[in-house]
Amino acid sequence: MLTLNQRDGDRLAVLKQVEEGMVAAKRGSELVGLTPRQFRRLRRRWEEAGDKAVIHGLRGERSNRAKSSEVRGRVMKRAQ
Repeated sequence: MLTLNQRDGDRLAVLKQVEEGMVAAKRGSELVGLTPRQFRRLRRRWEEAGDKAVIHGLRGERSNRAKSSEVRGRVMKRAQ
Protein backbone atom coordinates (compact mmCIF):
# COMPACT_ATOMS: atom_id res chain seq x y z
CA MET A 1 0.00 0.00 0.00
CA LEU A 2 1.30 3.44 -0.94
CA THR A 3 1.41 6.22 1.59
CA LEU A 4 1.45 9.51 -0.26
CA ASN A 5 2.10 12.95 1.12
CA GLN A 6 0.17 15.91 -0.27
CA ARG A 7 2.74 16.73 -2.97
CA ASP A 8 2.91 13.15 -4.22
CA GLY A 9 -0.86 12.87 -4.26
CA ASP A 10 -1.16 16.06 -6.26
CA ARG A 11 1.43 14.84 -8.77
CA LEU A 12 -0.39 11.55 -9.17
CA ALA A 13 -3.72 13.32 -9.73
CA VAL A 14 -2.22 15.60 -12.38
CA LEU A 15 -0.52 12.68 -14.13
CA LYS A 16 -3.87 10.89 -14.35
CA GLN A 17 -5.55 14.03 -15.70
CA VAL A 18 -2.87 14.37 -18.37
CA GLU A 19 -3.23 10.69 -19.27
CA GLU A 20 -7.01 11.11 -19.68
CA GLY A 21 -6.52 14.20 -21.85
CA MET A 22 -8.22 16.56 -19.41
CA VAL A 23 -5.06 18.66 -18.97
CA ALA A 24 -2.24 19.37 -21.42
CA ALA A 25 1.19 18.11 -20.43
CA LYS A 26 2.63 21.63 -20.35
CA ARG A 27 -0.14 22.80 -18.02
CA GLY A 28 0.37 19.69 -15.90
CA SER A 29 4.03 20.55 -15.43
CA GLU A 30 3.03 24.03 -14.29
CA LEU A 31 0.48 22.64 -11.84
CA VAL A 32 3.02 20.42 -10.09
CA GLY A 33 5.84 22.95 -10.25
CA LEU A 34 8.16 21.09 -12.59
CA THR A 35 9.76 22.08 -15.85
CA PRO A 36 8.24 20.43 -18.92
CA ARG A 37 11.32 18.21 -19.26
CA GLN A 38 11.15 17.08 -15.62
CA PHE A 39 7.44 16.40 -16.04
CA ARG A 40 8.07 14.28 -19.15
CA ARG A 41 10.62 12.23 -17.22
CA LEU A 42 8.19 11.79 -14.31
CA ARG A 43 5.40 10.81 -16.70
CA ARG A 44 7.61 8.26 -18.47
CA ARG A 45 8.65 6.75 -15.13
CA TRP A 46 4.98 6.69 -14.02
CA GLU A 47 3.98 4.84 -17.19
CA GLU A 48 6.68 2.21 -16.53
CA ALA A 49 6.51 1.82 -12.75
CA GLY A 50 2.96 2.85 -11.91
CA ASP A 51 1.84 4.97 -8.97
CA LYS A 52 4.96 4.32 -6.92
CA ALA A 53 6.95 6.43 -9.41
CA VAL A 54 5.76 9.67 -7.79
CA ILE A 55 7.40 8.71 -4.49
CA HIS A 56 11.04 9.64 -4.00
CA GLY A 57 13.27 6.65 -4.69
CA LEU A 58 15.13 6.90 -1.40
CA ARG A 59 12.08 7.07 0.86
CA GLY A 60 12.42 4.60 3.70
CA GLU A 61 16.14 4.11 3.16
CA ARG A 62 18.76 4.78 5.81
CA SER A 63 20.51 8.13 5.46
CA ASN A 64 24.09 8.14 4.27
CA ARG A 65 24.85 10.45 7.18
CA ALA A 66 23.23 8.26 9.84
CA LYS A 67 25.41 7.08 12.71
CA SER A 68 25.68 3.39 13.51
CA SER A 69 23.31 1.98 16.10
CA GLU A 70 26.27 1.42 18.42
CA VAL A 71 27.25 5.10 18.37
CA ARG A 72 23.62 6.15 18.68
CA GLY A 73 23.18 3.91 21.74
CA ARG A 74 26.25 5.37 23.45
CA VAL A 75 25.07 8.92 22.80
CA MET A 76 21.57 8.21 24.08
CA LYS A 77 22.97 6.54 27.19
CA ARG A 78 25.23 9.53 27.87
CA ALA A 79 22.37 11.99 27.30
CA GLN A 80 20.25 10.43 30.06
